[in-house]
Amino acid sequence: SGTHPADAADFGGSLPSGSVSFAAGETTKTITIDVAGDTAFENDEGFTLSLTSPTGATITTGTATGTITNDDA
Repeated sequence: SGTHPADAADFGGSLPSGSVSFAAGETTKTITIDVAGDTAFENDEGFTLSLTSPTGATITTGTATGTITNDDA
C-alpha cells in the first residue's frame, strides 16, 4: 500500500496469508508478520493486513497498515 508498496520478495518470496481464531470473549490478537532482510537501500515500504470472512462474529475494523522501515545505509 502507499507510494512504495511491499511485494512478495519483502516477505521471503510469497505474500503472507493465514487464519486467526478468537476464543469466546476475546477481542484482540497480535499477528506477527516476518519480513525478509536484505542489504539494498530502499524506501520504506507499506503493506495492508485485511481480516475477511468471519464465522460467528462481526469484524468492526478489518484492515490495518504496516511499514517495513529501511535499515540499510
